Amino acid sequence: DTLDWSLQVEGGNLATLRYVLDFRGRPQLPDTAAIDARLQDMLRGWADAVEQALEQAGEGTRAAALATRFADAFPDTYRQAYGAAEAARDIRRMRVLATGDGAFPLGRDARLYRLDSDPAGELRLKIYQQGGSLPLSDAVPALENFGFTVLSELPSAIGGEDAGTIHDFRLGLHPGDDPATLLARAGVIEGAIAKV
Repeated sequence: DTLDWSLQVEGGNLATLRYVLDFRGRPQLPDTAAIDARLQDMLRGWADAVEQALEQAGEGTRAAALATRFADAFPDTYRQAYGAAEAARDIRRMRVLATGDGAFPLGRDARLYRLDSDPAGELRLKIYQQGGSLPLSDAVPALENFGFTVLSELPSAIGGEDAGTIHDFRLGLHPGDDPATLLARAGVIEGAIAKV
């Protein structure tokens, strides 16, 4: 339980935050290493968190450059809804579009995925659009032709030199459709949607 707390702001950008916690009646002291790790995660800035997530995703020495190029381009609403690990996945997709190597002539890519918290009959689809946004009147009929019901769409406009939009769709499946089976075939579905 928290008994008291205080905040002392010093010159510059430093502050001291103190908590007085009550551990009476607890069988053991808390794991200070775990508390310290959680505090470090809380205090880490967005760009640093994205860089770390990019490193963990296998970007290695490119992580710092990618975070510098893309991290600050994400709006606050995206940052709160998705977090740094998801931003790292999306940056890797947006980077491929930004290279303009001809693999995606329409400037689009797609990723079918699922969250653990999603209901059994739902999937999610992110469509990455370079240089603007995708009109819903283009996307919804195409998704319905694939057999999905479009439940919602959340666009995130990405600013900066590689401007674009990430459209996150919640998709309903027909009764009896298995999300795991569709995810196993995601490579085929992603490629087909990217060309729509």
